[in-house]
Amino acid sequence: MDIGAIIQYYRTKKGYTQKQMADGICSVSYLSKIENEMIKPKEDVARLLFDRLDISYDDITHSNNKQIVRKVFKLYKRIKEKDYEAARESIEELNRILTPFHAPKALSIFQLVHFYFIIQTRENDKVEQMYREVIRLEDRFKDENLYLFHKVIGLYFNYKAQPNKALSHFETAKTMSVQLSINDTEIYYLLALSLTRIRKPAQSNYYCQIAKDQFEADFLYTNVTDCYILFGVNYMLLEAYEVSEKYFLQVLNSKPMGDSPDIQRRVKHNLAILYFYMEEYDRSISYMEELNEYDYNLYDKIQSYYMQAKIHYLNNKNEQAIEFLEIGEKALREVKYLKYQYQFYVLRHQIYEKTTDPDFLKKAKNVLLPYFKNSGEKKTVKELSLMLGNQSYDTGDYKQAANFYKFLIDQFNQVKDEV
Repeated sequence: MDIGAIIQYYRTKKGYTQKQMADGICSVSYLSKIENEMIKPKEDVARLLFDRLDISYDDITHSNNKQIVRKVFKLYKRIKEKDYEAARESIEELNRILTPFHAPKALSIFQLVHFYFIIQTRENDKVEQMYREVIRLEDRFKDENLYLFHKVIGLYFNYKAQPNKALSHFETAKTMSVQLSINDTEIYYLLALSLTRIRKPAQSNYYCQIAKDQFEADFLYTNVTDCYILFGVNYMLLEAYEVSEKYFLQVLNSKPMGDSPDIQRRVKHNLAILYFYMEEYDRSISYMEELNEYDYNLYDKIQSYYMQAKIHYLNNKNEQAIEFLEIGEKALREVKYLKYQYQFYVLRHQIYEKTTDPDFLKKAKNVLLPYFKNSGEKKTVKELSLMLGNQSYDTGDYKQAANFYKFLIDQFNQVKDEV
């Protein structure tokens, strides 16, 4: 390793002149010769220079690339096991010992795994910048590292609420895992999660069961809990509400997992959605009020604002409905979640009794209904279909009304068949 280049790199980074750097340690000319690779410094001089730069001589000079890669994959393992405190310690250590003078492979893998950590811990202010850095590294990865690249980029798109793009990367990773004999149970859970988010709960349950069985065999009970929550969401989407409720309450009442603030927040959020779908609005609101005690991601908050606005509207409390409508619309100006932009658009027209306006009806028929059908939002699809069916009937377009009503019947029968 080139000691002179490292000294020059960190000296420049800290803004020291050669005179400031050399003061009390060696002559400026001696330092210049070190940095220009004309001489190799004695160890005691090198240690003093490293101390002035506040970097560890032993950490940097005694860590070769193979050792660093091993440390990076130890970090990866800690993230997979959700041991985020230990992962932070690993990141701090790697940040100390990694320099631009290590092999690009070691640096690239660390960047990728660090990005994995940033996504999993929801460090929102860093995600986009790190994505731009990591996406440029794809050509550097092969085999197991390319598998990891697709997995992490899939996680990024899940984070961005773009499940179709996420699913594409996870499917690529799964194919590679078979070809390369990579044993990574998490990829099955991530496939299940993406399938849930594109409203394919039956397919999701298939992969979720594979993941749960292996997580149990490996005694990874935090991951098992994730699977139980996902089962609950899937049965909610299948409208098997009693089954869904059992999964959520089982997690909430389990020890010690049910005591985790993060698990409580996730389960209570899903119970709020479940009772909203079951039209048990008081119970739904009760859980949403409890959620105000937790700090959680903006996507879930916007969903909560929408449900509260909707419940108040259905209970003829338009003043409260408008309050949550406006909070949600303000939040949507920060993040462009199209689903909720459309749902708030519909709700605004309902609250202000504008659902018979020609422009709204045209958009509902040609834009909103096809979008919600494609995204699998059954509750919104039923609501719009009934709204458009009733409007067609009132205007005497009985054929079109019959088509909307027939669609509603077909949807009801489809749910029965899935369950």
